[in-house]
Amino acid sequence: MSKAPAARTIAMLLAGLSFAIHLALALHLDATGSLNQYDVFFHADTKARLDCMVRGSCDRRASISHPALDLLVNPPVRSAAKVATTLGGWNGDIKAARSAVALWLSPLASGATAAFAFLLFLGLGLPQVYALLATTLVVVSL
Repeated sequence: MSKAPAARTIAMLLAGLSFAIHLALALHLDATGSLNQYDVFFHADTKARLDCMVRGSCDRRASISHPALDLLVNPPVRSAAKVATTLGGWNGDIKAARSAVALWLSPLASGATAAFAFLLFLGLGLPQVYALLATTLVVVSL
């Protein structure tokens, strides 16, 4: 088997694994109410960012990492929530749909990051085993 298809397969598996780990963590933190508090996770302000995506407007706290966070994130979140409620998801409750989509956004980005990191490490010349180890470190790093 050629290295390129194997690398893509491993990248997709890592993306799925990363997504599953981060989604489980996000759902657990949401269920325990940890995401409803300010400054719990190293000044990450997850509450402000989630509120920004649900309400559609951001305050100063939500944009600390990027000044255009609301412009980058809100349109896809609002669009996905609108499509989901139109298809009958969340019984037409747009706020609940936005909350769910916002909660799934970071795990999706983590999955894409894992796949990209693995392929990047391979492109830099690391053997697959070392690229896998380095990507695993990326996946478990918060």
